[in-house]
Amino acid sequence: MRGLRHINKLIIKQMVPDKIPDTVQGRIEYLSHCTSAEWESLCKGCGLCCLCKYALRDGVCYSRMACNWLDLKTHHCTIYAHRNEMPFCNKISVDMILHDGVLPDTCGYREFIFGKSNKKISVDFSDVIHLQDAHTKKIEFIKMLIPESINWCGRQR
Repeated sequence: MRGLRHINKLIIKQMVPDKIPDTVQGRIEYLSHCTSAEWESLCKGCGLCCLCKYALRDGVCYSRMACNWLDLKTHHCTIYAHRNEMPFCNKISVDMILHDGVLPDTCGYREFIFGKSNKKISVDFSDVIHLQDAHTKKIEFIKMLIPESINWCGRQR
């Protein structure tokens, strides 16, 4: 895990600074054409994108239910190379990054575009279960929501 993050930081440092635009629109355009290594290097590996989210009246609320393929210890996808073949996996795209509520403001992709977030987000993954287990254990839905997550997305621009 540490090795992967270290490699990602090295790739980010190797991005040619002159190549990275100063404007939000420029960084959005840059992401649309960057290499897959540059793209992947922006991911922090937090696993929050793999938590189930629900649109509520006040905004998007994350839950303590995760995709069945998320390794709850490493926060990495166990089928990463084939994730796009799965019906419930969404490949992170520029459109997804720009849509408030899909990814938290602390997501590396969102921070690349909009700048570092001052939010402190942490999830105790020992409380997170796989979606398939939530159905079999019949856990009350409201108990699975992370109430403070309503503030994780949608920074003011």
